[in-house]
Amino acid sequence: MRHRSVSATAVIALCSATMFATSCAPRQTPPSSDLPHEDKNSSTNFTSVSPPSTPSSAQSLPSSTARSTPPTKKPLFTRVGQIPEDADLIGNEDGVFAVNNRWDARSVTSYSLTGEIRGTLNYELSAGVAVEAGCTTFLLEHKPFPRVAMLSNVQKPPTGIQPGKVEYFVSVYDGEDMRQVWKKKVFEEEGDSSYVSCNDGELPMSVTEDGKWIVVPTSNGLSFILDAETGGNRTVESRAAAAGNYLVATQDWYEQITTLDPATLAPLHHSSSTTESSSPKVTDILDDFFDGSGRTIDGRRVLSRDGNNLLDLANGTASTGPIFHGSLSSRIPVVTESISNRVYINTFTPNSEDYSPGFGATAYDLSSNEALWMQPHIEDICGASPDSVLVRAGSQLAVLSAENGEQISHTAALSSCDPVFGEFMYVSDDNQGSIGIYRVLE
Repeated sequence: MRHRSVSATAVIALCSATMFATSCAPRQTPPSSDLPHEDKNSSTNFTSVSPPSTPSSAQSLPSSTARSTPPTKKPLFTRVGQIPEDADLIGNEDGVFAVNNRWDARSVTSYSLTGEIRGTLNYELSAGVAVEAGCTTFLLEHKPFPRVAMLSNVQKPPTGIQPGKVEYFVSVYDGEDMRQVWKKKVFEEEGDSSYVSCNDGELPMSVTEDGKWIVVPTSNGLSFILDAETGGNRTVESRAAAAGNYLVATQDWYEQITTLDPATLAPLHHSSSTTESSSPKVTDILDDFFDGSGRTIDGRRVLSRDGNNLLDLANGTASTGPIFHGSLSSRIPVVTESISNRVYINTFTPNSEDYSPGFGATAYDLSSNEALWMQPHIEDICGASPDSVLVRAGSQLAVLSAENGEQISHTAALSSCDPVFGEFMYVSDDNQGSIGIYRVLE
């Protein structure tokens, strides 16, 4: 499954590269409770699955050879657990990380999807890197449990006539127990200022969607490309960033853009805003992407700001994108589901009676860009699995069939799109310092 990347409101915090400590907490199984919900055909949708019946002779076999009963899934919108801290979350269908920036308890903790603690990495105050999900702390795709990559630094004071300097490090931790896989000094800069901003529009670190490559640009125009598995380091002589499963190197404030193969650093396509005659320009689509108004939809293609064009990063060609029922909403909720090869996009839709705008959701086949179905009255798309889609309609949440968009279930007890990983949504428990976990997808 693939879901929209989600992070709660960021709280800027600082960390030290030399004060990381790893500890493992015991696994916990939190209590569960149910939310009120209404289901179509609930008598058949949520019936437990029993193993096939066996003849009487088989029933007398030793227990070691008897078939086990498959676990029964909880009904939709059932609370199945909790994370005992209120923090920013990053995760996927295999695990979740809570990035805690509280002044008195800074940590990155890994959890199973249902809230069992796997490991905790504690860190203390430093002088410069903001430990923030999606800025200096990133999820890395890895099996069986995801990993996390973190940027940190150490400030070295002046020594006599020698100026001070700041050393920058990248570390990768295994989410199974938060042990350090590797740590590497990437570069150093002279000076006494080590602050790294997450709010200036250009991230200090990025990773490819497949989790294989980590990109760290520097202030002098050089970029470092690290192998996420080994920490192996190479350089690109321009400012670079990850885009899908590729790298994009820029010069002259995105006037010159080159797409690179991250494995070989071979250039795949070069674009210049001054010489491009096609519309839209490749440079415009990628500029929008780095501003946050474009989206990658399958690791290779970038959807333009207006949703009408797709840029293939591998060869630089722009093609006609999905044919929307209107224009993209300002937030552009886009959810890609890679197993079924579909993308779900939130769009404005005109009201047929008075022509006033409204919201809707459209499902597209990624292989053909064909619209599969469209549902009006949907204001946000939260997440998707191969079989279902979670959406927000007014102050309620609903689960739709991925096949035809028909409603399967809905609830008025949950009213906003919170982070969705796997088949679960993670909802902050107001004023309780914890996050409730609810099953929301089939």
